[in-house]
Amino acid sequence: MSNAYRFVKFGFACLFSLTLSLTSLFIPAPPVQAESTPPQSPPSPTAAISSVAADPARLDAGAIDAASTGCGGENISAANLAFEQKVVELVNQARVQRGLPPLKQSEELTNAARYHAKDMVDDDYFKHDTYDRANGTLVEGCAWHERVRVYYAGPMRLGENIARGFPTPEGVFQAWMDSPAHQENILNENYREIGVGYFDDHWVQDFGERDGVYPVIINQEAPETASPDVTLYAYGEWSQIRLRSDNGPWSDWRSFESTLPWSLPTTPGMHTVEAQMRSDASLITSSDTIEYVGEPSGQHQPPPPQAQAMVFLPLVTK
Repeated sequence: MSNAYRFVKFGFACLFSLTLSLTSLFIPAPPVQAESTPPQSPPSPTAAISSVAADPARLDAGAIDAASTGCGGENISAANLAFEQKVVELVNQARVQRGLPPLKQSEELTNAARYHAKDMVDDDYFKHDTYDRANGTLVEGCAWHERVRVYYAGPMRLGENIARGFPTPEGVFQAWMDSPAHQENILNENYREIGVGYFDDHWVQDFGERDGVYPVIINQEAPETASPDVTLYAYGEWSQIRLRSDNGPWSDWRSFESTLPWSLPTTPGMHTVEAQMRSDASLITSSDTIEYVGEPSGQHQPPPPQAQAMVFLPLVTK
C-alpha cells in the first residue's frame, strides 16, 4: 500500500495526493525559506506526488477499530482554525467558479485530517499512511483510507491531499491547484464533504462522499455573514424542498432547486438553517450553521445629540 519516496527536508515543500484512480507524477517543489536558515542554492529536486486506488469493497466494509490498527481515533483541537477555514473557502471558490457544487465542511473528516497533520509532525514522517516510531524506526500503523474511516464511517468515495512547508493557506492551496493530481481531488464532482487539518506547516485535506448524506451549505460554507440574505446549496435530486431557521416554522413546500435564496433572522449570533427534501416516499433533513454579524433588525444608531435651544424673555419689573 505504501511506496518509498525521496523527500527534501530543507528549503522545499513536498506534496502528496491520493485519489481513487491510480496515477503518479512529479512536479517542481516551491522553495520554502526557514527564518533561521541563510539563503542557499541547492540543486533542483522534485516533490513526490502520488495517487492510489481505494478498493470500493474495502470502503464498504464494517467499522475500523482504531485501537487494533494504530489508526488514531483521537480528536485533535485546531492548531489554527482560521487557516483550516480559509482552505475550505478557497476550495469552494474554485469549485463554484467552475460550475461545481461547494463542499460541506465535515467534522468527521476534519478530525481525521487534524490527527494526520499532527501525527506526521510528532513522528517526523511525510506519508499518507499512518506511522509510529519504535526505537527511532518508522512502523506502519494503517493505510490512509483505514485512518479516515475510523472517523468517517460508510464512505463511498475518499480522497486526500497532504503538504508540508507552506506557511499560508493561499500558498498551499495554489501549490495543490498547480498539480493536476491534487487539483483532481479538489475539483472532483463526486465529493460532497471536506475536512482540513493544519499543524506546524503540515496540511491535510480529506474528501468524501457517503451514501444517504445530502449536505446543505450556506454561502459556500463561509463562517459568517453581515447580510441576513444568504444563498443555500442543497445536494441531491428531489421533487420538493422546504426550509426553516432555528427550529422555527417551516416554509411552504416548493419545487426543488439546488441553489435557492433564504433570509436569516436578524439577531446577531449563530443561526441554523434546516432543509427537508422529499421525493416519492423519501424524506431527508439536512442543515448548516452560520454566524450573523450584521446589525439587529429595526435597531439603528441614535442621532447625534443636538444643543438645546435657549429662549431669553425680556426682563419685566413692577
